[in-house]
Amino acid sequence: MLPTIKLTADRFGSDVIGHPRDLEFFGAKLDEAIRILQDQWKVQRIHLFVGAPASACFRVGQKMQARNQAVYVCYETDRGIGSAFKNTIEISSTMVLGPSGEQVAL
Repeated sequence: MLPTIKLTADRFGSDVIGHPRDLEFFGAKLDEAIRILQDQWKVQRIHLFVGAPASACFRVGQKMQARNQAVYVCYETDRGIGSAFKNTIEISSTMVLGPSGEQVAL
């Protein structure tokens, strides 16, 4: 089994980030997770499955940008129970790779 870090809330719903402090707390937990993944475990590839409100997803992007040493592979799924996840984008410190193989240098 691959090493895994899971960040989850005590409750779920569109109002899970109800106050700016909630987003600050989430950001601090992201910092801690990224520090473990990159500084302690020395991973080179991180797979992200993010199910969160837009503000939390935006914060994930900010944290990736701030410490982007590994390749981040982002996944999404179609709506509906049992829908398969598919990788949609890969982000490294030098390039973005789209789902059809298109590349953009950074």
